[in-house]
Amino acid sequence: MQVVFEQPRKAATFTVELHRNPSSSFGVDVSAAGKVCLVNSASWRPKEGHVVLTKVGADRRIRPYDRLMSFNEKKNLKGKEMMDMLRSASGPVTLIVQRPSFQRVVLFKRDQELGITVIHGPTFLLISNITDGVFQTHNARAAPKDVINIPSRIVSVDGRRGNSQLLLKLMEDAESSFEVELLRYD
Repeated sequence: MQVVFEQPRKAATFTVELHRNPSSSFGVDVSAAGKVCLVNSASWRPKEGHVVLTKVGADRRIRPYDRLMSFNEKKNLKGKEMMDMLRSASGPVTLIVQRPSFQRVVLFKRDQELGITVIHGPTFLLISNITDGVFQTHNARAAPKDVINIPSRIVSVDGRRGNSQLLLKLMEDAESSFEVELLRYD
């Protein structure tokens, strides 16, 4: 039996407009993989020479796990292209940002392997493949809206956050079941 504690909401997409002074920091640490530029951490305490936010309310400040989707109306950029544009930007900048929703799912081991291939992120596991095992069994029985898609990011296991090695160990060491918290960008 699969149990979903929280129904996923739609991911939110919004615009952030800011002004970057030359040679200043955006105050975000990002990573790139393929077409994705993902925020790892964000600090919005501007110092002299740093970015000045022009139209950002508290609910629209860039946060960890946000995806940067567009830079000054340029869409469909590869993650590395987005990072390069961020580094070289000066003056007004408009970003389209996608904020994920979170989904919690309980998975039952039933003496199975996890059956996932992952890429280790700083504070998440990126599922890059699902094979025979716990995750595939869940997907075979889940309603379409509850299927764990590729790629999905696991950000906590049994309510614990931490580095990717900890998250993987918590799943592997679970005796009969474990709860994962996933980011959803659909």
